[in-house]
Amino acid sequence: MVLKIALAQMDIAWEDKEKNKRRCEAYVRRASAQGADVIVFPEMTLTGFTMRASKFGEAEAASETMAYFSSLARTHRVGIVFGVIFSAENGRGKNMAVALDRRGNMLSHYQKIHPFSFSGEDKAYESGDELGFFQLKDWQCALTICYDLRFAGLFEKIAERKPDVVFIIANWAEKRIEHWETLLRARALDTQAFVVGVNRVGKGGGITYNGHSLVYAPDGTRVLDAKSKEGMHIATIDRRAVTNWRKKFPSLRDKKPEVYERLQRV
Repeated sequence: MVLKIALAQMDIAWEDKEKNKRRCEAYVRRASAQGADVIVFPEMTLTGFTMRASKFGEAEAASETMAYFSSLARTHRVGIVFGVIFSAENGRGKNMAVALDRRGNMLSHYQKIHPFSFSGEDKAYESGDELGFFQLKDWQCALTICYDLRFAGLFEKIAERKPDVVFIIANWAEKRIEHWETLLRARALDTQAFVVGVNRVGKGGGITYNGHSLVYAPDGTRVLDAKSKEGMHIATIDRRAVTNWRKKFPSLRDKKPEVYERLQRV
């Protein structure tokens, strides 16, 4: 019933895939050696939060990044969640989160539904329109990316599927880090699930990032705070915390989606 998660709070070398590959491999080796079931990397893992989608986007069917992480997962026998840019039409990209099992097989891929218009991401990347769910061991999991965290409506739809854990990969700027912490906790309470938020550290594209990768329990209790230093952090979570809290405080059961839908039409 437990899931051992490695959070890779990584300093992503700006737009340098080869340097970042070496960093990722070191993290995966450490995660495997410590018996992690899955290691989670930040958004756009090998490039940083670049708007140069036409340069760094990859064809999904022949993605070098997919092949690289699949090989790492297979070699080190550990699941991996990572971010990658796939190519879209007209030189635009798709900001993706991908989950692999310990054999390197893809469990799920999710396209960011809410590109960050404040930074112009909506001009460089297409918006997704599907949720990303998968099963890891006997855990039901969901994927989201960074700015998605601000949209309660998205998490309402995720909550309908009652996942045990929601993974959020991000490049969340230091100057808004209090929002990050507040929203992660709120989404754990919304979904009554574990929420695992993995952010980067360092500088990229003129933006400073200070990590604070976090794990929150279904009742909003903080399980892990990686603070602001680069490194790998391990959280071991127990699914009984999900089932017990949902029985004790049944807010998911008490929701009235049919009423909310009717209110929208008034």
